Amino acid sequence: MPILVVKERDLQDTQGDGANTGFWHFYNFDGISLTHIKSVYHNNNNNRNDSGQSCYIGNTEYQVNCICTLGSDNVNLTTWNGTKVFQGTDVMNKALIREYEIRYSGDIVRMLGITAYGNGFIIGGMDHPSYNVEGLWYLHCATWQEGAIAPMTDPAENWVPSGITRRGNLIYSVCQDDHLLRVYKIGSINWGGYWEKVGEYTISGGGDKNFRGCAFYGDFLLVGNEEYDKIQMLKIGASALTQVAEFDISSDKHDPDNLMPYGLFFYMDAA
Repeated sequence: MPILVVKERDLQDTQGDGANTGFWHFYNFDGISLTHIKSVYHNNNNNRNDSGQSCYIGNTEYQVNCICTLGSDNVNLTTWNGTKVFQGTDVMNKALIREYEIRYSGDIVRMLGITAYGNGFIIGGMDHPSYNVEGLWYLHCATWQEGAIAPMTDPAENWVPSGITRRGNLIYSVCQDDHLLRVYKIGSINWGGYWEKVGEYTISGGGDKNFRGCAFYGDFLLVGNEEYDKIQMLKIGASALTQVAEFDISSDKHDPDNLMPYGLFFYMDAA
């Protein structure tokens, strides 16, 4: 049975390590019900762990961090041993592999979404402090230094992906600032061209800034709705989204005022 990972951001500092701590929550998911397995804690570690989304290559977990602007070392990408994350209860000294600082034109890139593609990763995020570039990026994993990352969608569209997932040559993205699910066709990785938006859908059932994380389960799209502590299961039609199920996860939060789902993805990408 696939294991769904749902992130909780511990804004209430229930563990005493600062507001940018959080939890991985692991669930068995069969498309009908969610069964909570466990939660695993990650501490603040100098603001490195405000993570909404991760993806996997083998058992290596690649976690993005959008609060990298608060830490003195600007870590915005962390790699973990995914097996040890799942086996542990507190992962910081047990599963950490390496941390990275990814920059674009001198700015740190605040990353909110990630999925593996080709020889690297597609990222959802924005540059700081200029905020001139918001949208989808490509990060080439052959090198991590300046110039390894480039925007792939037109910055004039001015949106911040807060969760992304890939199906074939299409990227699906939710946004933290509106109700739209955007669909882009992956084009060439040519450090200068922009990918074409081929679809746009309205997600119903939420507030103004609440959609975080998305992942495919078969033909259905799971979307995190942090406003109401729910996961929406959607069917994508020709011109509209239809909700087919909804899962309330509020009882699994470590504090009712924390943010959850702050992101979601499938463990080892086994959806």
